[in-house]
Amino acid sequence: MKTRYVVVTPARDEQETVLGTIQSLLAQTLRPQRWVIVDDGSRDGTREIIERFLPAEAWIELVARQDRGHRALGGGVVEAFAVGLERLAAVEWDFIVKLDADLSFGPDYFERLLQRFAADPKLGMASGKTFLARGGRKTLEWCHDDHVRGPAKMYSRACFEAIGGLRPMRGWDMIDETTAQMRGFATRSFSDLELLHHRPEQRLFRRE
Repeated sequence: MKTRYVVVTPARDEQETVLGTIQSLLAQTLRPQRWVIVDDGSRDGTREIIERFLPAEAWIELVARQDRGHRALGGGVVEAFAVGLERLAAVEWDFIVKLDADLSFGPDYFERLLQRFAADPKLGMASGKTFLARGGRKTLEWCHDDHVRGPAKMYSRACFEAIGGLRPMRGWDMIDETTAQMRGFATRSFSDLELLHHRPEQRLFRRE
C-alpha cells in the first residue's frame, strides 16, 4: 500500500479551530511526509498558535502571506494552496491533501483513507463525510457519495496531475471533481470516516 502523503492547509483567521486540526494531525497513526500550513494574512492569533508547534515538529512548515485585506472566496484558498504546493517540490509523495484548518478527526483517519485508495485503483479523489459540530452535537453536511467536499480532499498523484491541479476560482471543488471523473477517476466520500467541521457561527452567515 502506498502511504506517502503530504498536506497543505490554507488558513486565515482560524484561531478558534486550528489547534484542533493540529492536534488531529499530530495524533495520526500514519503521519504525512510534510505538512505545509499557509497563513493567508490572518489578523488574529492563528499564526502564533501554529508557531508553538514548529520547534518540535520538523515535518510541519508555516508559510506566512501578507494580508490582502479581505477573504477571497474560492480563489484565495486555491492561491494559498498553490503557495504550499510550491514548498513541496523536493518532497516525494503519492497523495496530496488539501485540508482546512477548522477540522478535527480520529487518529486513524488518514491510514484508513489510504486503505480505500489501495482497495480501488480507480479512486483518484476521496475524503470522509463532514459533520458540523455544535454544542456537543454533530450534524451531517449531506452530499452524494461520489462528491468530495472542499474542506478535506485527498488526491492520488495521478489524479492530481491529470486534472492539472486546482483552479483559483469559486467552484474549484466542483471543477476538480468533474474533471477527475471525465479523466476516468472515481471520486468518493465515505460515511464511516468522520470529519468534524468546527466552523465559527459568524462565518456561517457573513458574506465577505
